[in-house]
Amino acid sequence: MHSDNQPIPPGLKPQTVTEIPHLMGHYCRYMQRVAEENQLHLSPEAIAADDDWQPRHYAHLIREVAEQLDDEFMGAMPDGIKPGAFRLFMELISSQETLGRALEKLAALYGTATDSVTFALRVDGDNASWDMTINPADADPDAYLREVLPRTVHRLSSFLIGEQIKLKEVRFTHGTNGPAIEYARIFHCPVLFDQSRQVMSFDAAYLERRIVRGEEDLAVLWAATRDQVDGVTVPGNTSVGEAVRAEARLMFLNSQQFPTLEELADRFCKSPQTLRRRLKEEGVRYVDLKEGIRREVVVQWLENPAIPLKQVADIGGFAEPAGLSRAVKHWFGMSPSGYREQMGYSQKINAS
Repeated sequence: MHSDNQPIPPGLKPQTVTEIPHLMGHYCRYMQRVAEENQLHLSPEAIAADDDWQPRHYAHLIREVAEQLDDEFMGAMPDGIKPGAFRLFMELISSQETLGRALEKLAALYGTATDSVTFALRVDGDNASWDMTINPADADPDAYLREVLPRTVHRLSSFLIGEQIKLKEVRFTHGTNGPAIEYARIFHCPVLFDQSRQVMSFDAAYLERRIVRGEEDLAVLWAATRDQVDGVTVPGNTSVGEAVRAEARLMFLNSQQFPTLEELADRFCKSPQTLRRRLKEEGVRYVDLKEGIRREVVVQWLENPAIPLKQVADIGGFAEPAGLSRAVKHWFGMSPSGYREQMGYSQKINAS
């Protein structure tokens, strides 16, 4: 548990339950059921009244179920893995020079520790992918590990390089466990379900990024997130404009609203006047950053033909589809459906 004299690492903030209430409840109910089936003793702090699950419940459930089962996989797989394994793996890979080498080592460590979960890092030109395979295929029927493990690898990898890794696409082999908007808030990219492979794809250039966090940084991270399991990372070693853009983008994806400069200044422990001055020195206008973020988010979701335009409008922060239409016409000179047709997305099928 972090206290006033144990600071949260720069760029880390707790994720509030309002961001993913359905998925949070799904994960918590799964672990509660595991506890009941195995007759585990749960503390009052791990139980939510009236199904009102919060991050603190999730944190207690993860610790208590894992410790009592002596299994970090929470009983979801045929062979378990000792609690603390992921933390140890992250500390071991933090000694690598680049993210690519770190992820290769992480895949090897999991391969040594268990036969139930297999990771593989693949590179094809400019595209990199982090594949996950569950053995046997019908294990983890609630898709708890299928969703949580890749998500955790992504966030901790971002923390290691001090930069938010922008995912291109996430594919799951199972069906959805919650609303599409909640997956958007988690992964910030198109998410497909019922695919033949489970994979996160991203720009291969990230693999050349150097590891900038060491064991001491990770130790502070573990302490800071002990009672608020979920966290998000933003760039740590970058310009003020890039840091503001990353934080504004995350907050926009969380709420479909942009923070004010005053709110951003508070997050960066600066005065609004200082933040404005620093942005001006870098030739950055906040209004341009917001426009670019909204356009980027809309384009990402327009490029996934499985997502209805109404949902694209919601994720893009428009009160109604007409707002989306006006924006896309302003950017590209055509309607959202026309954009999809011209780019060929309307003809695509969710190929595996």
